Amino acid sequence: MEPRERVLTSLHHEEPDRVPRDIGSLPVTGIHAEAYSKYLKEYKDGELDPNQVEIEDVIQQLARVDDRILEEWKVDTRGVWANPGSDWELGIDEDQSHYRFIDEWGITWGMPKRSGYYYDIRDNPLSGEIEREDILDYPWPDPADTYRVAGIAERVDRINAERRYFISMTGLGPGIYELSQWMRGYKDLWIDFLKRGELAHAMMRKITDLKLEFWEMALSEVGHLVDTVYMADDIGNQNNLQISLETYREFIKPYQTEVFHFIKDNSPGEICLFYHSDGAIAGAIPDLLEAGIEALNPVQVSAAGMDPGRLNAEFGDRLTFWGAGANPHGTLRNGSLTELDEEIKSRNDIFAPGGGWVFAPIHNLQPDVTPEKIQTIIEAMDKYGGY
Repeated sequence: MEPRERVLTSLHHEEPDRVPRDIGSLPVTGIHAEAYSKYLKEYKDGELDPNQVEIEDVIQQLARVDDRILEEWKVDTRGVWANPGSDWELGIDEDQSHYRFIDEWGITWGMPKRSGYYYDIRDNPLSGEIEREDILDYPWPDPADTYRVAGIAERVDRINAERRYFISMTGLGPGIYELSQWMRGYKDLWIDFLKRGELAHAMMRKITDLKLEFWEMALSEVGHLVDTVYMADDIGNQNNLQISLETYREFIKPYQTEVFHFIKDNSPGEICLFYHSDGAIAGAIPDLLEAGIEALNPVQVSAAGMDPGRLNAEFGDRLTFWGAGANPHGTLRNGSLTELDEEIKSRNDIFAPGGGWVFAPIHNLQPDVTPEKIQTIIEAMDKYGGY
């Protein structure tokens, strides 16, 4: 069975010849450049230069995994990433302690020079005392700039001329809620939910409109080449939702639903809606299904209420679980190779039967994941990733 057919079969809740795999196609299924470099040095030194790792995602410092490695790992997916707008160019400044840059949204990011692994937000451009007009008059990026999809068709043609692989595509920044948090600041947005609902709605409306403009352009240009689109809105913490379910339903769900339905209605072919949220989100899954999601990532089974058996029993007939494969808070950090092997077997036993599972680690492989553990993940899926 070819990789694309394998993923599509599982998405249709049927069993392919083996469990499909995703490592590296999306900003939440990737591998940190440091972990990838160590892996190359340990297992591929002489074939690939561990000191010449390309960065795919600057903020998270994710590596661009070489296609030869993806083939060796039997990864069924390939990713295409939308570009920033044509009028923005990455420029990294530095002082004695940090590297910094301002993205196309006007958000300032910084990474410590010493023991820094990622960029974090240092300034939210619409924080503080603002009015609705400040949102409307802000110099937002042009979402319909066709440069955002420049090179995607060529990339797909190079890696997928025969439609072998399942193609995942990123969009215009993170999700509606998450981008609102980045622009407004987490605390200010949450206060808006409580005290200035009209301001929160104005922010959500504006970002929704930007998303709709982007997807109208992107789907008309490259939609026929893409199998899934990536959405990310972290609505969960370790023990519960970030906000109440009532607040989610009032301020976020309607806008997500609008964008999700627009994508499905305007896609030239079958397209899967991939949704990422960390944390304890089991209580919101029925609402997310109503909004239109079809695949859920990363399935953080270490969070409260996210027991894998319960999730699969309750939602496995309607939802594809895209993740759940290995725990970054447990076995990937502190467990033995044997414990990691056993964890992957256990997850396969739960999620694989009947289809509806795409294996991926629970979020990106972090800098502290050893080469041996990466290799163990691949070998464990070779052993257990059947039906």
